[in-house]
Amino acid sequence: MTLEIFDFTIDGLRDDTDLIDILNCFVWCDAETTYQSKPTHSRFMFSRDGIGVWYDYGADYHFFTHEG
Repeated sequence: MTLEIFDFTIDGLRDDTDLIDILNCFVWCDAETTYQSKPTHSRFMFSRDGIGVWYDYGADYHFFTHEG
């Protein structure tokens, strides 16, 4: 599966409230993206306003995708 992934990550496990705050405050239109395969050890968490939130449990970081 190929995703449009933002070049922005958050290290460590975070709760949904922290992640929603980040989603609301970050200027996504200024962030660069790349198209790449989904990291092997990752799971989709949720999406909000066209941004998908994923957790890579193999490397312990969150990454974000452009949805749509």
